[in-house]
Amino acid sequence: MGKAEKEKARASVPEAEQPYKIPDNWQWVRLGAVCSHISDGSHNPPIDAGKGIPLLSAMNIHDRIIDIDGATRWITEDEWQLENQRTRIEVGDVLITIVGSIGRVAVVETNERFALQRSVAALKPTINPGYLSYYLESPFVQLFLMENAKGTAQKGFYLKHLEKLACCVAPVPEQQRIVDRIESMFSKLNKAKENVMSVSGYNDTRNTMIGIIDTMKKSILGRAFRGELGTNRPNEERVSLD
Repeated sequence: MGKAEKEKARASVPEAEQPYKIPDNWQWVRLGAVCSHISDGSHNPPIDAGKGIPLLSAMNIHDRIIDIDGATRWITEDEWQLENQRTRIEVGDVLITIVGSIGRVAVVETNERFALQRSVAALKPTINPGYLSYYLESPFVQLFLMENAKGTAQKGFYLKHLEKLACCVAPVPEQQRIVDRIESMFSKLNKAKENVMSVSGYNDTRNTMIGIIDTMKKSILGRAFRGELGTNRPNEERVSLD
């Protein structure tokens, strides 16, 4: 077996290890095979400079946004230059929290500069960033992260395990169709959630409705990455691992 064949074999997930059934024109690969670079933030962050470039932690990644305005620590320009050599953050990268509040995800959408602490990993996907970000929020991945986190006082998920995470990859056009479908459905659910939260009184009923909406979102993500949203076209070719 040549070098290319060995690399492809390592990238693929053996049938016995595939978590669930996906369409025939999809494939299971390791997360590391669809990312050109995976890193985490600083393990020994600089002392707070009081101003400068934000140094973000897991608390700044929530609700699919990167809360730069919520930063509580900053580093100097020179310190950022050193830190950025590790993560090389740019538009299209996917961030995921891996310490403490594990599994929160956001996509980098602007060129605004920031650095990361150890609690956040930065992924450079070679597939659709939105597709990957929603996959990381899917019930299968979230459960996998929770069950495989290590530690006592504060659990964490190691990069070497993240790289080996099984990732189902749809054909390129299908990836965008899935993103569009998820966002369309989530938009309606978010509107419904806003309406529920705006109603005064009946806290138990309101909380129940909010719980139902959140459960529906999880169900949509679960179906999306099994090819069950009605968007898959069987004649489309798989993504090449070459």
